[in-house]
Amino acid sequence: KQWYQRRVRGACYEIQREVQHQRERQRSNLKNYEHSNYETCRAVVRRRPDLFVDLIKNLADVWLPLNALQITQHSPGLVGLCGTISSLLGALTVWDRSLKLGTL
Repeated sequence: KQWYQRRVRGACYEIQREVQHQRERQRSNLKNYEHSNYETCRAVVRRRPDLFVDLIKNLADVWLPLNALQITQHSPGLVGLCGTISSLLGALTVWDRSLKLGTL
């Protein structure tokens, strides 16, 4: 249970920090242009693809222990899909070190 909470808090902290940083950059660069949340998220993904890959991997990982602990009930197909996504993204971070969170 604590592992799950640490993963979620860590991912939320990283996303919040990057979104705030991106908004500050946008304010300093273009003071008269208003950016939407969608544009801010796109800018964060372009600037930090490692954060995006880690977020998707963590979202896929969240459901696996919840299902194993029987907190939620998901079909075996969904559990398999989440495990496959997590494994593929994990392999991708091994292949391309720039996509591993914290290596920049």
